[in-house]
Amino acid sequence: MPIELEGDRGDNAILAVALELKQQCDCPVVLVSKDTNLRIKADALGLAAEDYETDKVDLDELYTGTTEIWVDSDTIEQFFKQGSISLDNKIFPNQAVTLVDSANPSHTALAIAFGTGQSGSADENSKQLIPAIKVPYGGISHIQPRNREQKFAFDLLLRDSIQLVTLVGKAGTGKTLLAIAAGLHQVANEHIYNRLLISRPVIPMGKDIGYLPDKGERSTLAERATVLL
Repeated sequence: MPIELEGDRGDNAILAVALELKQQCDCPVVLVSKDTNLRIKADALGLAAEDYETDKVDLDELYTGTTEIWVDSDTIEQFFKQGSISLDNKIFPNQAVTLVDSANPSHTALAIAFGTGQSGSADENSKQLIPAIKVPYGGISHIQPRNREQKFAFDLLLRDSIQLVTLVGKAGTGKTLLAIAAGLHQVANEHIYNRLLISRPVIPMGKDIGYLPDKGERSTLAERATVLL
């Protein structure tokens, strides 16, 4: 160990043990830590260092809430005509379903699985599919969905039988915009609720965007944006 890193500090003791293992063992030695400074020290000493990533969530592994079911054209026509249909496929309650014509993939229908089963478990009632809510010409609070996922999101947000909706996705995909538009619509237009509450984490999830320029005010841009919403 370099003289500068010797002492009673716990970080230096960990580095010393890792270096000792590297010198005595032929197997790979990797230091895993959430401490950025410790990883920098390890890198300077020639030790392989990695971040502890088990607490991170891979979006690809999460339940998407959507699925595609390939059916024949008669099934889709029956769905449009009757306004509902039951299938034997494994479908979860409130799952968004896209019915795709096996003979013509461009012929589709958007549906929601009707059911009140527990989350993560299939339910007999959820096998009944009902049409997704059609967004009116003027949009919801003047917001029009641009893709299938946003249409499904609007449906779930506007459906009174669903008490909690969680939207997960990359930044810029419209999660906040759709949620606020649906909330304003139910408060101002449908008068289902008396008010709309908007909150954000006290601790920033990413980089802080800083203070307002040339104002010397303590409120940040993020806080000001929250007030405007």
